[in-house]
Amino acid sequence: MDYGNTEAVKPSDLREFSDETVKSEILEVPFQAFECILSEIQPSLIHNSQGLWTEEAQHEFRRIVQNKMLYGKVGWLE
Repeated sequence: MDYGNTEAVKPSDLREFSDETVKSEILEVPFQAFECILSEIQPSLIHNSQGLWTEEAQHEFRRIVQNKMLYGKVGWLE
């Protein structure tokens, strides 16, 4: 599962995939996730004048949804 982690690595630690590997293996893996947003949900300007989620709100959201099966409804696609 992709958690969106990032890491700095040395160029010598990188490996190149052959065109055949990309075509026969990597592109055959179905998409596992996609970016989405919660519609019409925004941070309170009272709690943060810049309109950003507080650390507390972010922590609470993660606590509520992490490792849970979530269901959603697609409202639109771009």
